[in-house]
Amino acid sequence: MFHKKTVQLFAAALLSACFFASCESDMEKIKMVTENKKFPVERGIKIEMTYTDSGIIRVKMLAPLIERYQDERPYTEMKKGLTCYFYNSNHEVESMLKARYAIRWENEKLMEARDSVIVINTKGETLTAEQIFWNEATKKIYSKNKLVTITQKDQILYGYGFESNEDFTRYKIFKLKGIIKLNEETDAATAK
Repeated sequence: MFHKKTVQLFAAALLSACFFASCESDMEKIKMVTENKKFPVERGIKIEMTYTDSGIIRVKMLAPLIERYQDERPYTEMKKGLTCYFYNSNHEVESMLKARYAIRWENEKLMEARDSVIVINTKGETLTAEQIFWNEATKKIYSKNKLVTITQKDQILYGYGFESNEDFTRYKIFKLKGIIKLNEETDAATAK
């Protein structure tokens, strides 16, 4: 009888040890998964935001998904892309920026747009790039040594690195690599 009771206690102790080891193992797994993953403090779907200066709308931003993260360097991520409209003082759209991905660092007031970036101004000039930055404080759009292409009515400019004002009306390419002239015959043939 004593032997049977000892076996029962041993079995109960073994079962308890396995149970607690299993719980501890599961908790460790949960901790490992959640420690390395950041979760947004805010999340919005189909968001429209406006940036104003002295009560005048300067930028309107549209994004299908926005997630804001609060850590040492707070940021807002737009994983499904964004479209920004830049306005002049007469409430007219001066330029439009579109990208498949963007991230904005809140403290620096700096946004990075990448993956199929397009900027179009009212003159019909188009900038295409894989990555650009928008500095809200300096009101500049720029890229660092990345390929950019600017299509104008009569020519296409391409090179590495550029800088522009927010409305993309004054710009320069830092390392111009080429100019392709578009003649009127080519334009007339493609218009037909």
